[in-house]
Amino acid sequence: MEPSVFREVKVLLMKNTDSEKSLCAPLLEALKTMQRWLERDGAGRIMTAALTLKEFNCQPLPAHLRVEVKKRISVRVPSKGPRYYRKTLTLAKWPEDGQESNAVPALLCVLKGQADLHIADYLLHCQPGDIIFFPPGVPQPDSSRPHYQPPYEQKSCDLLWMCPWMTSSEGIECWICHCKGEEHQVGLHQEVCWIPHDLLLQQFSFLSEELQNFAERKTVYHLLCCILSLAQREIEREQMLLPGSQNFHAAKVSVSHDPVDEACSYVKSRLNQSLTIERTARQVCLSPASFTRKFRDKTGKSFNEYLTEIRLEEAVNLLQEPQRSINIICRLIGVKPARLRQLFQQRYGCSPTEYRQRKFIGK
Repeated sequence: MEPSVFREVKVLLMKNTDSEKSLCAPLLEALKTMQRWLERDGAGRIMTAALTLKEFNCQPLPAHLRVEVKKRISVRVPSKGPRYYRKTLTLAKWPEDGQESNAVPALLCVLKGQADLHIADYLLHCQPGDIIFFPPGVPQPDSSRPHYQPPYEQKSCDLLWMCPWMTSSEGIECWICHCKGEEHQVGLHQEVCWIPHDLLLQQFSFLSEELQNFAERKTVYHLLCCILSLAQREIEREQMLLPGSQNFHAAKVSVSHDPVDEACSYVKSRLNQSLTIERTARQVCLSPASFTRKFRDKTGKSFNEYLTEIRLEEAVNLLQEPQRSINIICRLIGVKPARLRQLFQQRYGCSPTEYRQRKFIGK
């Protein structure tokens, strides 16, 4: 049976089909334009925003990009209330600088004009086709002013934004913002929609992870192409929600997700990677100190104790498969062979090979 959300959208579209399609046409064209540029230029114009200019400059950058130092003049104003990941989007603001940091990542593509993006303590002068990824927690431009530097007269730019909704109704929100002179408008002519699609959100999460961990450009390219293709397909099939729909606003109501539960799921799905307190805390949008305290309160263990326990449990499970060598198991759980031997001696009083022979071989 067709979901009620989609039935509602189709009823709205049937009332005034030509009007509704025309309202989505600019957004659909923007997604197609972004994909054409990506296919033409590859991933060379995709950049990841960082907390400092030094960190930002560690990645390959487009030859045309101009970057300059621009210190903030205002102090950080934390958002009120709990700031758990997926419970509120805005973590903090810098009002006089027109910046905010959010609990979810975002992707921006410059569609038209020159955009001057004040990120953390530096300024990017971007051209059409430039794509900026904002990890959670990185100060980024808010919607309080145009996305270029004064004087504002005779200036204009259009930006396409994509952002995940990780609430009770998961999906991706897309919108266009227009800057002209001193004006900044978001979603003009309803150039905004929410696409409720689990695979789309999953691909965006993969892209976010890759861009924060210096992935190969080829991987980033294919992930982003997949996201853009899926978003276009869903809009063309009218499987999206538009502002004005009751379900559009209901979908934005976040549910409470415990950051420690999120961290545990994150760890279990990435045992083969280098996992640190700092990296995991950033993933759930907590400071390392707050994350460390909350993690011990909830689990009764330190983060490193929990990580070691989970890796040992997975190693035991993998030892039941005789075709897997010890070296392969070590790679799968993210430890070196010498460290695994040490952990098994401490826990079981024998090596991993001896443990396999005692417990599994011959059974």
